[in-house]
Order: sequence, then C-alpha cells, then structure tokens
Amino acid sequence: MSFLSTRSLLAAAMLVGTGLSSAQAGNLFKCTDGSGQVVYSDRACASEAPKPSAAATAAGKNAASFSNAAVKGKITEAAIAAILRQAIDLGTRGDYKGQCALAAPDIAFSITDTSTKPPSTMSGKRKELCELQRTSAQTLASNGLRASVQQSGVQIKISADGTQATAKHTHTTTVKEDGDVVMVQTCQQDDAFGIYDGKILYNSVRSVCKQTS
Repeated sequence: MSFLSTRSLLAAAMLVGTGLSSAQAGNLFKCTDGSGQVVYSDRACASEAPKPSAAATAAGKNAASFSNAAVKGKITEAAIAAILRQAIDLGTRGDYKGQCALAAPDIAFSITDTSTKPPSTMSGKRKELCELQRTSAQTLASNGLRASVQQSGVQIKISADGTQATAKHTHTTTVKEDGDVVMVQTCQQDDAFGIYDGKILYNSVRSVCKQTS
C-alpha cells in the first residue's frame, strides 16, 4: 500500500474519530474569551485559576455509559466532551459503524493532504464519509497497522441557544506496524455539531493534514 493511500485512509479513519484522550479529558477548562463568550479548552484560562469543567468529568466516564442525547433539547459541554471521547475510541478501534452513526444525515466533510504537491482533497457527504471510514478501517487492519492519537489545542464553543457547537483541535496520529513507527500525521480539524431527532451529531468536519515523519 502506497504512502499516499495510507495517508488518505488514515485521515479518513480518524475524521470523525479524534476526541479527547483520558489524560486530556481531565484537563478541559471553561473560560471566557475577550468578547465574553464561553470557550472550552484543554489549556488553563489566562485570567483565572485552572478549574476543570463539568465536561472533564463526563469525558472521563466509561465508554459503556456514552450517550449523545440532547438534554432538554440543548447541547451541553458534557455531551460534546463525551462525543469527542467516544469518537476517538471508535476511530482507534476501527469501529467504522459506530463512527458512521455519529454523522448527521446532512454532514459535509473534507480532508486535505498538504503532503502532496499540489495538495489533494477528498470531500463528500455522509455516504462517502461512511464508505471511506469502512475502507480505511479494513485496509489498516488488513495491513497490520495500529494507530494512536495525541490531541492538543482543543477549543469547544456552544452557541447561545444551545442548539449548535463547534470544536477545533490539532491531532497527531502515529501509525505502527509490529511496534515500529511507519508514519506520523498531524491534522488541524474543525468540527460542527447539531441536534437531530434528539441526538447530537457531527454535521460538518474539515481536516487539513500533513505527514510529519
């Protein structure tokens, strides 16, 4: 399998699967930005003592208790934290059916690989995303590749009416074969969420990736 196809498949496998690791979930803070808007970040607030938000507690729960149900028709910080955690668990396990279930019917996605000249982009809707995730998971597994993810710069924002949310983050995925590192890929990702029949789902995902080693 070529490095080009490996990079593309890896990005697709992680596209709706790059949430908070257990360690990072324990350091999610609720801050107020310069405009007075609430922002959730993995970095301590600049103007106050670090206080883990309720999202950190929810994200630390066992995956078996996962629920992406909106609470009284609203998106909460705890719900987004739980979805992010579940997404990364699904991605690293290669559970493409679980990943697909987190995608809204009208989701739009794009993956840009800047490692190529010119950069290459894959994009589409839910059908294409779910198919890419299935192919990615199966191809990586058949080649004996294992992926682990480290995430940084997480910022979560909830809309004023509680019906929408966004998450921005950088994640680095390390791919190993028989314990040896074969590729490291870093992506900048922007996610958006909405409520669909009482469930909180991804409705937009944009990822710009580059092979770093």
